[in-house]
Amino acid sequence: MKKVIKEEIYLNAKITDIFRLIENYENYENFIPGCKSSSKKAISESVSQGTLNFEFLNKRYRFVSLNNSTEDRIEMKQLDGPFKSFFAHWKFESIDELKTKVQFYAEFETGFVMSVILNDFMINNLKELMIHTLKKQLNI
Repeated sequence: MKKVIKEEIYLNAKITDIFRLIENYENYENFIPGCKSSSKKAISESVSQGTLNFEFLNKRYRFVSLNNSTEDRIEMKQLDGPFKSFFAHWKFESIDELKTKVQFYAEFETGFVMSVILNDFMINNLKELMIHTLKKQLNI
């Protein structure tokens, strides 16, 4: 089952601070619900491989992504993991020195078991918790 998540928020923070926080995959366990550990392996200046280890309903999942960072965007594509397919990106636009528009887009396809775990209610709760934790990490 294919799902799409879109979110656009405005944060009272510098674009560089938001970008740095989201690009720091080692910190994902602190703001992505269910993420128990995370790591990043640099491939080049703009490309990295991220590994996230999750636990939901006493079951463990490993998600490995290829990540490409540009000046105003971070793209993530699943290399290995629980999804049939997964692509996401964060896009950043500076409104002024202390205000940034952040857009998140994810498109993924799941099998039956994962679709039960990632139902619409769970996705909305995870999205709200991520936004709350992102703001907390940025002290806003």
